[in-house]
Amino acid sequence: MLRPPVEPEVRLWGTGAGRVLRGVAGLVRRLRGERAGGRDMRSASVLWIPAAMLFACLAALLALSGFTAEGLEAVSALANLIVSIAAAAAAVIAGMGLSSWKASRQYDGDYALARDYLVGLSKAQQQLRALRYPVIWSNEGHLTEDEKEQFPDLVDQSELRRAKVYIDRWSAHTEEMVALYALKLQAMAVWGDSFEDHMKRFNGLERELFRVVRSKIETIHPANDPEKKAAHAAMLLKERDILHDTIDPEPDSYAKDVEESLSDVRAFLRKKLGGEDLQ
Repeated sequence: MLRPPVEPEVRLWGTGAGRVLRGVAGLVRRLRGERAGGRDMRSASVLWIPAAMLFACLAALLALSGFTAEGLEAVSALANLIVSIAAAAAAVIAGMGLSSWKASRQYDGDYALARDYLVGLSKAQQQLRALRYPVIWSNEGHLTEDEKEQFPDLVDQSELRRAKVYIDRWSAHTEEMVALYALKLQAMAVWGDSFEDHMKRFNGLERELFRVVRSKIETIHPANDPEKKAAHAAMLLKERDILHDTIDPEPDSYAKDVEESLSDVRAFLRKKLGGEDLQ
């Protein structure tokens, strides 16, 4: 048997009016609960509130039309217009969500890199303090049997032990600087080559200390002849006396220079963390 034709009021959900009812209802559901990139999208209410108002107007027009064929045709035309508007609104929201997602991904990457770089700076600065500490601890400078055999005629091994202390301390500092250098390459790749400008003064201070430490080692190491020792002793006279810290509560001039050299890069990195400079 043939089924009777569907009456207009029965097939309403398949018309243009029906499409807008489904489309607007779905749009409202998505916009009210959607979050993009971890950021609340409630600001999209500027779009879903008008959509809900259009939905209410459509419902009122349906009621006034009396569900007659002519009334439904007029409402269907209006529904098609609203569907177009809803589609445009959905495209805008999709663009907003994509932009927010991209911004969130970039922020997450910047945050992780800035945090790791700040930690690396603190470690490098701490190693500089340890390197300049004027006291040699009892667990430092112990000579291995192979090292002792290199100088069998050496009666006083104190200078050799001191040289080894400085060598070991500088090696520990170098390990931190190698890790920091790898982070600097990442930062320059992400934030541009100009990031290196923030580190220039600190790198210059580190090279200054390296010259002093190297010359000190060469002047006291028993493997060097007197002429070489004298040449490095003359080099030391041209440098600032920064080999040892003063251990005073007030930092000495070199420690102040290091702290000042790091203040600029730390301010830059803290902004990447999403906050203001904490210095």
